[in-house]
Amino acid sequence: MMTKKKFFLIALICFVCYVPYLVFFFPGVCNWDTVGQISDYFGGDSPIPIGWMEGQDEITPFLSDHHPVFDTVVFSLFIKFGIAIFNSANIGFFAYVLVQTIVFSITFAFVIYVLKRLGLGKKYIIAAGVFYTLFLPIPFFVIDMLKDSLFTLCFIWYFIIYLLVILEKPTKKKIVVLTLIGVLLGLTKKTGVYILLLSALAIMPKIWHNFRLLSVFYVLACPLVMFVLMAKIIFPIFNIEPGGKQELLAIPIQQISRVAVEKGFDSEEREIIGKIISYDQIKDLYRSDLVDPIKGTFNHGASQNEILDFLKLWIATGFKEPELYLRAMYGLVGGFFIPNTTININTKIPEPWRGSPEIKQLDAFTIERQNIVDFYYGVANSPLLGILFKIAIYTFIIPISVGIYLAIRRDWQLLWGMIPVLLVIATLFLCPTTDSRYGLPLIMTTPIVVGLGLKSYRNWASAKKRIA
Repeated sequence: MMTKKKFFLIALICFVCYVPYLVFFFPGVCNWDTVGQISDYFGGDSPIPIGWMEGQDEITPFLSDHHPVFDTVVFSLFIKFGIAIFNSANIGFFAYVLVQTIVFSITFAFVIYVLKRLGLGKKYIIAAGVFYTLFLPIPFFVIDMLKDSLFTLCFIWYFIIYLLVILEKPTKKKIVVLTLIGVLLGLTKKTGVYILLLSALAIMPKIWHNFRLLSVFYVLACPLVMFVLMAKIIFPIFNIEPGGKQELLAIPIQQISRVAVEKGFDSEEREIIGKIISYDQIKDLYRSDLVDPIKGTFNHGASQNEILDFLKLWIATGFKEPELYLRAMYGLVGGFFIPNTTININTKIPEPWRGSPEIKQLDAFTIERQNIVDFYYGVANSPLLGILFKIAIYTFIIPISVGIYLAIRRDWQLLWGMIPVLLVIATLFLCPTTDSRYGLPLIMTTPIVVGLGLKSYRNWASAKKRIA
């Protein structure tokens, strides 16, 4: 077994490998979503467009759950700390990034520990360590104030504990930890609650007999927190605007729009669609790779019956135009399943917006940052190494290949342990575009998934050798 000294040495090695990124990209990196979340908090009750879509009616909530409120509050409190203690939003931003980097380093060390616990060889464990320290996309996500990085941290721990419950004797401590991390899955990402719920139901046969009451709590804790505590109590008390319905309708909107652009609809059908999105703007706004422009015209005043009529039309049109529906889906999320899209990274901090404090990277390292980014994309787009930077390798090809291998070997226990990963793959079909951040949990759990395949092979090879 790994000693505490070796564990923290591995964590320290990981951290040291990320230090150059912490220095040159100080105070860190983020995307427009994070800037929107920070401005949402610091803007107070200043008006914001519904769903953060320009052109929509404006509302004046304290916060919006368009992005997870938990993430928004965590990010903003760190920045508020920097302003209060050091009079610097930069320091607050960096404080969060530094803590996240430390936690990621410890998390990766724990992954190495688990791989060793699974009986994998020294060479593979070293390879996993190289992946986490030297694979170029990893450090950028580690220093990224990003809701998906925070969710990924929670998911790695959830997947590991879930796997240990499957492979080893379930204990009360493991199930309690699984429950607590499961709640964090829901708080840090909207789809997290469904990943938790389905994976929890799948593990019931393993834990129900000895932990019945705890099993019920494990299944219900996250839904109760998200749909009762947050939605029915905290949101009304603190004037938090719930997330819009348009997020759940992103795929139907994109597929209907594709048909509208290529085939069109009759007047009655156009009227149904027009009650949900602006039909007249579809041809101008439609993008095959991004649903947001058309989704931004969503009618937030649409009734349940109008939405239901839209969904009925969507289903009926799907039977008539299945090819266009598939092409619409491929345009949005095809890069997750076909290796033609490079892993994109955040390298800057966007300009402040709507009252958010100014947070800037240091001008002194502008040239160094650009050299690092140029090197990244130079390698990522190179003929030989470029294939390693295709997101589909990690979001589909590797996990599905391992899953198929486990099924062929009838290694149902290890396949059972992969359920959280398979559920994350399923959520990719709901994404509004092929952005690497959506596949980040799959990228960062790749060493564990490959390790399961190697463990199955070693078990098979050992059994074959004993028979011989």
